[in-house]
Amino acid sequence: MFARDITAASIAVMGREELLEAKLSLCADLDRVTQQLKEAARQAEETGQYADREWYNRAFAAKKIMGRLDQAMALRLRTLRLEQAEKNRAEHQRPILDQHQRFLHEFFRIASATLVEDDLRALISEAQASAESIEVLCCMRCAQAEFKP
Repeated sequence: MFARDITAASIAVMGREELLEAKLSLCADLDRVTQQLKEAARQAEETGQYADREWYNRAFAAKKIMGRLDQAMALRLRTLRLEQAEKNRAEHQRPILDQHQRFLHEFFRIASATLVEDDLRALISEAQASAESIEVLCCMRCAQAEFKP
C-alpha cells in the first residue's frame, strides 16, 4: 500500500497486520520526504540557491500529513493491542471466576449447615471487609498493568 492511499477512514478499518504493513510503507515515504527537505535546506545553505517554493511547500505539507497519519496509525495499533489484551484477560479470567464461584457456593453451603447464625453473620461481615480491601488492591494492580507503556 502506498502512503498516498492511506486515509484516516482506511486506518479505522485496517487489521493489525495490514496496519503494520501500511505504517512501514508510510514511514519509509516519510523518511524520504524528510531527507529531501533536509537536502534542499543543506543545498540552500551551501550554495544560496533555494529549492522551488511550490515543491518545497508541497513536500512540507506532505510531511505534515504523513506525520499525522503515522500518529493515527500508532493510536489505532494501541487500541487494537488493548482490545486484544482485554479479550485475552477475559478469556483467562472466566474459568478462574467460575472455579471461585463454585468454591464460594460450596463453602457457604457447608458454613451455613455447620455454624450458628451469629457466627455465620460475623464470618460473612469479616469476609466482606477483607474482600473490599482486596478488591481495592486488585483494582490498583489492574490499573497499573493496563497503563504500562
